[in-house]
Amino acid sequence: WFRDASKDLPDQESGGLRQAAGNLLGSSTLTTDIFELTDRTFMIQYQNSGRGWGYQVFTKDGLFVAEELGVKHRFNYGKYGLVYRVVQPELDETGQLPNLYLEVYRFVAAE
Repeated sequence: WFRDASKDLPDQESGGLRQAAGNLLGSSTLTTDIFELTDRTFMIQYQNSGRGWGYQVFTKDGLFVAEELGVKHRFNYGKYGLVYRVVQPELDETGQLPNLYLEVYRFVAAE
């Protein structure tokens, strides 16, 4: 019941492949990262081109803990109950590009 993937793809010479990929990515939500937050929880990060970034947190037993959807940034790394995001500041008054910095967030589960 497997089908040759080339039957589902448009003609590559017509540029249809690029358009098909863009349509798929523009209408889909993709899992971009999975971070182990603690020895009992993990975070799944999602991206949707129209809705932004989001994440959900689950226990390793599969129980839903928390979510935040529609945020405008992504996390680059997560471990030990912390998630990190790299931030590039805007140009300063002199037109220089300041150094990158890290924002660090601690996941705190509600009791």
